[in-house]
Amino acid sequence: MNNFVTLKKSRVLILCAAMLASFTACGNNEVNKGANAGASNSSESSTPNFDKKIKISWVGWSSPVNDKGEIVKEIEEKFNVDINMVDASDGAAFDVKIAAGEVPDVFPLDFSKYQKFIDDEIVGEIPYETIEKYAPNLYQAYQTEVPTYIDLTKIGDKNYGLVVPNPESGNFRPLVVWRGDWLKNVGITKVPESLSEFEDAMYKFTNNDPDKNGKKDTYGLSESMMQTVYGAYGYLPTSWTRRDGKLVYGAVQPEMKEALKVLAKWYKDGVLTPEFINGENKGGDWSIATDFVNGIIGVTSYADYLYWKPAQSAGDREGSNITEMRKTIPDAVDKLVYGKPIAGPDGKKGLNMRNSLQGRFIVFGKQVEKDLDKQARILSILDYSSSTYEGYMLTRYGKEGVHYNMKDGYPEAIAPYSDWNEIVKIGGGATFNNAIWLPSIIQKVNREYAWGKSLGTLQSDGIMNEVILPLPSASKYQAEIDKIRSEAYVDMITGKKTIDYFDTFVANWRAAGGSVLEEEAAAK
Repeated sequence: MNNFVTLKKSRVLILCAAMLASFTACGNNEVNKGANAGASNSSESSTPNFDKKIKISWVGWSSPVNDKGEIVKEIEEKFNVDINMVDASDGAAFDVKIAAGEVPDVFPLDFSKYQKFIDDEIVGEIPYETIEKYAPNLYQAYQTEVPTYIDLTKIGDKNYGLVVPNPESGNFRPLVVWRGDWLKNVGITKVPESLSEFEDAMYKFTNNDPDKNGKKDTYGLSESMMQTVYGAYGYLPTSWTRRDGKLVYGAVQPEMKEALKVLAKWYKDGVLTPEFINGENKGGDWSIATDFVNGIIGVTSYADYLYWKPAQSAGDREGSNITEMRKTIPDAVDKLVYGKPIAGPDGKKGLNMRNSLQGRFIVFGKQVEKDLDKQARILSILDYSSSTYEGYMLTRYGKEGVHYNMKDGYPEAIAPYSDWNEIVKIGGGATFNNAIWLPSIIQKVNREYAWGKSLGTLQSDGIMNEVILPLPSASKYQAEIDKIRSEAYVDMITGKKTIDYFDTFVANWRAAGGSVLEEEAAAK
């Protein structure tokens, strides 16, 4: 029997056209199409057969995972399963597989695709009673830690997914990271806090040779710190936040016109890198702020705080940006300094503050809907790995004494597993334990969280998007109005259109469907 549910030919033709640009997932290794050979017919029974070995195709949360990885093998032995790790790192290739009916048994799915995948019968129902029965610890954790989010996966009276909350460390904003050596080299002794101080630093980073190489080859900022300029005027372009008690869309608020004036001036003066349109990451590991680690810009807020954590002891795992900087600009690493979002003329400030959800749901392929053996086994794995201490430690860090040692109460990786990608390759990281991060566990052993908490500022000065799931009409209008917003903002910043075009942009955005979404948001 094939491991994947085969869609009807008519649906495949529709999906091939619609999904190539629509689905993105993070995941791992090549699909074994024979992986369902051992599936049982337990849908005809109310009791799963845990004694029978079954095959499960699984998409992890991040980098590619080896089927024969040590942690994968531990899970296989403990739960009597044969796991095929599916590689979804190439989104376009994975889209084609999904469209052709090659749907993994379990995978993470972006909020924006959730309704469509249900409508197209790509994902199947996961009844709450099944979750409660076969993942009791996880179910209880949902009830106590994130009760307001538990129904987000329900469509009508049916549940099709598992929320992925991070209740303790989810509400962190990005870290503002400065090149401390550049600040010193251009004569700035205080980390900038106001917009005027920030502007002064940006011009000096661009014009005063902050890296002392005798060349004019640096810029002040790129895309990520543009967000702090918007935040200095009270809104973020892609977030729905409240104004006078009503949800409004940031990009069309009049204050954004003032922020755009600032950015247009900086672009014209060569302070904002012309590559901002392409973002700060230039390929490879998505978490790397390429422009910053290569010495092109002097300040960034790209990626989550944990990717900037320096080693706290000899064997402690560093954030990916710190590891990369040790290769590119090693002398700068120990001189990095951390700041806050920049305050605007009225004292407003903020960067995107994440809510307690990870942005994706865990879903099961439609073929699992009638296979109680698979449902029960997958849920049991998630229950063990996400909501028990033993399971969390194994599936995140590996085996004590082999992959890590405990030091001062925290796991300290043993080389080569101090490189995060190495532990992910064998099934660690967030491959299996992504259903919930419990405060009772994280507070004990997660050094990234402890470091972020110790900074004392990451849970303030944030602007949170209050629309968690797509609005009802988003599937009809969102792509077009996003295109209108993006093009208009770029044109105004680069000088292709004057700032006065802002009012025309707002009118165009609303006429193209933005007004419908504004009405739907205002009703919340």
